Amino acid sequence: MRMLNLILACAAAIYLSACATTHKDFKVSDVKPTEGVVIGKVNIKYNGKDLNKDCAVCLNSVNGPCQNLTEDGLVFKNIPRGESSIRRIACKDTSLQHYNMTGANFQTGEGVTYFGQVEIEWANKGGFKASDMFGAIGAAIGESSNDGTIKMSVKDRNMNEVVKAYEDQTKEKIKPTKSIVKVGQ
Repeated sequence: MRMLNLILACAAAIYLSACATTHKDFKVSDVKPTEGVVIGKVNIKYNGKDLNKDCAVCLNSVNGPCQNLTEDGLVFKNIPRGESSIRRIACKDTSLQHYNMTGANFQTGEGVTYFGQVEIEWANKGGFKASDMFGAIGAAIGESSNDGTIKMSVKDRNMNEVVKAYEDQTKEKIKPTKSIVKVGQ
């Protein structure tokens, strides 16, 4: 059983690292003509503990584009312009835990859009998921429902801090538009 837990923890780590990059990997040159850039912060408290470094956030669909979070929670991501959303969070516990959201919407414009500071409080029993033992069928069962409950709030703050981090990384001066995430789970 201990070996199985180790294997599942490694699989979750590979999943999180394979599906996304971090804000540190963002390059302005990767932005397509039909895309805008979204910047903001996402902070996840999982069962009362800060867990950003073991989590990913997905925008617009449960399949992404996704970005692994670092401890600072910064998000720099190029996505199609128009209606956008924070759609999924996934964190590595003993097993991969996820929560698919609806109603966390904002608009991505041309250039750079600041979406705010998203605070997520996630209550979840966590731990090992029995569905992990059953391969693809188990994964489908595991994905069929959210793990635990969340409370999400969004604040219009720290924009200057996020903009400075973006400018320091990209060496590009910006004047972002604001489209703060509207929460309507």
